[in-house]
Amino acid sequence: MTATGAGLFASMFLPLLVAAVLTLLGVVFRSRLLVLVAGVITLGFAILWMIRQGQAQGRLTVSGESNGLGIGIGLALLGGVLMLISSAIMEGRERRAVRKERHGQQQQERDAVYDHDRGRGRSPIWRGGPGPEHA
Repeated sequence: MTATGAGLFASMFLPLLVAAVLTLLGVVFRSRLLVLVAGVITLGFAILWMIRQGQAQGRLTVSGESNGLGIGIGLALLGGVLMLISSAIMEGRERRAVRKERHGQQQQERDAVYDHDRGRGRSPIWRGGPGPEHA
C-alpha cells in the first residue's frame, strides 16, 4: 500500500497460486473439499486486500487509473464465487463403502457368468463360439 509497486511474491500472487493449485488438485481428484477451500482462500484474500486498499486510499472505488480497485479484484472475486458454486455442484468421489459394495456386486456377476459357462462346457474366456460339446 505504498507508492512503490509490490514485488511478485509480496503481492496476492502466492495466495492465489496456492488456490489455483488446490483447485487443480480438487478437479483431478474430484475432491469437493479442496475446491471449496480454494474458493474460500481466493475470496478471503481478495476481500482482505480490498479492505486494506480501502484503508490506504480512504475509499473503495473502481477506476481505470492506477488508484482504486482494478479489474483484477473483480476477477478474483468472480473466480472465488465460481469455485464455491462448482464445489457445491460437482460430483465427488464415491465413498469407500459404496465402491466396495459395487465391486462386490460386479464380482458376483462375473462369478455367475463363469459358473453358467462352466455348466455348459464352455471356456469362460471364450464365449463367442461353441463349447467342446459342439466341436
